[in-house]
Amino acid sequence: MTRRHLYLFVASVVLVVLSVLGYWWYQGQTIVITLGTYADSSWGVPSSSSKVIDEAIARFEKKHPKVKVIYETGIRKKDYADWLAQKIVSGKEPDVFVVPDDDFSRLASIGALKKLSSLSIGDKKALSRFYPSALAAGRYAKEQYALPFESNPTMLCVNTDILAQKGIAISQKGWDLTTFLSICKQLTPTDSSLQLYSLTGYDWQTALAAYGGQIVTADGDVTINTPQMKKALNYIHQLSDIETREATDNDFDQGEVAFKPMTLAQYRTYKPYPYRSAKYTTFSWTCLPLPAASSDVKASQLSVSLLAIGAKTRHARLASQLLSEFTSDETQQSLVKYSQGASVIKKVMVSKETQQLFQSDHLGANVVTSSTLDYILKHSQAQPTVKDYQNILAKSDYLITKALKQQTVDNDLITIEKEITDNPS
Repeated sequence: MTRRHLYLFVASVVLVVLSVLGYWWYQGQTIVITLGTYADSSWGVPSSSSKVIDEAIARFEKKHPKVKVIYETGIRKKDYADWLAQKIVSGKEPDVFVVPDDDFSRLASIGALKKLSSLSIGDKKALSRFYPSALAAGRYAKEQYALPFESNPTMLCVNTDILAQKGIAISQKGWDLTTFLSICKQLTPTDSSLQLYSLTGYDWQTALAAYGGQIVTADGDVTINTPQMKKALNYIHQLSDIETREATDNDFDQGEVAFKPMTLAQYRTYKPYPYRSAKYTTFSWTCLPLPAASSDVKASQLSVSLLAIGAKTRHARLASQLLSEFTSDETQQSLVKYSQGASVIKKVMVSKETQQLFQSDHLGANVVTSSTLDYILKHSQAQPTVKDYQNILAKSDYLITKALKQQTVDNDLITIEKEITDNPS
């Protein structure tokens, strides 16, 4: 062996030894996965969802002894979008994070989110566990960039005593808009001195969803001057014509109103407060799907909280497994128990545990059933997750409500659409 060959042999041995030592050293190191989330509820109500997150992390870390999941505590939802934006700008975005309500489309479009199709959690079988409407909220340009974590559907709460007095049968799958309008007319007394009302809280947004409309497209285009909007506003006009006085939430609490739209989170937050639930002991009620123009329209509006993986993560496989833990049956079942929304997993919402949870509800065993929620979740449409959506919604609500009061809707829709398109925020 020549000296040159000896040097090459020694160098190769040293390289192998260093590689083995380096591997052993790396194997002994703790890998840190960062999580971005906020402390309060996604739905603006009291919640114990942080308990669900912490328990899911504990299970994940037990399965991965060399991995530590950390997140910054105490961030409020109202501050979270700015916090995440700063992290992304500085190149320190979390490996896994909750996507702010209005930022999903923007973050997906600028490449801040990792496509899930390249990971096991993004395959067709894994995605089939989710409710389609909730899953669609995390899709951009036909690619899945985020998974739903929790949802909050809107329901129609019904005072069954009032309907029973009038001999009106309950339809467990709800009514179409024509039938619902007819029922409201039957329930409205001709004597204005009687404290009885058909409806409260049913606004143009609810009516628009009943016709399958949205105020923005998935691409963020404003769509105010549409046939669906015109039908919705005409329907609101018909409803307002049959009421002698506008009912309030307090009227519903007193058992004087037949119908009131309410989100699941709003309904469930009555449960922890005895002074609130006591208001409902004087009458019987139930919750049903919202009325729709036809059976193929998804009339219930659905708010969805999303979880995504940062595009720059160095631990894509582990981040994917953490995301899988958050959407596992065990975590989602815990979410139904401790949070105020609904699970995004079909199997969980019809499980025996979920059925028992709602059967033991303090407001009545049959007010909300898991089978009704399952039907509503299958017949819902997720709210848009485009930039400035909340601002667009608030501005639309102000301008459309104003036009309704002034009875200038027919002439104002084109102007309203242009104004919001030009100045969405």
